[in-house]
Amino acid sequence: MIFLLGLVTQALFLTTPVSLGTVVALCFWHKAAQLLLGEPLSGAPVAIQVFLGLTFLVTDPATSPRSSLGKFLFGLAYGTGVFFTYVVLRLTREPAYFDKLLVVPIVNLLVPLIDRASDRIERRLWPAIEKSPDFLTRFGWLGTYFVLFVLLVEQSLKVPRTQRLTLLPPAELPLSSSLKQLLGRHIECRFRFPQAFKPFGLRYEFAHLREIRSVYHGPESESF
Repeated sequence: MIFLLGLVTQALFLTTPVSLGTVVALCFWHKAAQLLLGEPLSGAPVAIQVFLGLTFLVTDPATSPRSSLGKFLFGLAYGTGVFFTYVVLRLTREPAYFDKLLVVPIVNLLVPLIDRASDRIERRLWPAIEKSPDFLTRFGWLGTYFVLFVLLVEQSLKVPRTQRLTLLPPAELPLSSSLKQLLGRHIECRFRFPQAFKPFGLRYEFAHLREIRSVYHGPESESF
């Protein structure tokens, strides 16, 4: 639903390159981190909170670059900033709630630099694209973004939910009533006292995830 609503505004105001660049950057760094560390940093390359931000927050035409290529580079910068801000916050054991917002002022300050860089690139590599009709440029970006979104959804559906790394065991696993009650209280406390449940930090979190996976995906899971 968020994606469909975003398509309307992006078709009207030509902000699709920003969203596309953000998604491309997040997918790239998510995959690079997974190859480097052996474990994914999150269950999906683009979290729902980040998706809200890239759809409605950083796509303001007044604060984004002028050209389509500049908007795409702007999205790449925003997605890269969100990823590394998330990593830094987790490493310092601080809540990663603000990783979507902290980068926005920084990339806004980079708009003049991005405009100059995009102008140089367009003069050398993109003259034909920039001279194409507006509707072709508009719906070309929109179509590319739509195809990438469909590929992301298809890829996520191929991964069984029980194999996705999360801080809590998947809901489909058979758990004892006492463990269900304990997990329910844990979730309730996380919602009522979010500051008391700061992230572990990447090193400790990966160890915690491996322990959960070994318990709930091994022979011991039959005892539940």
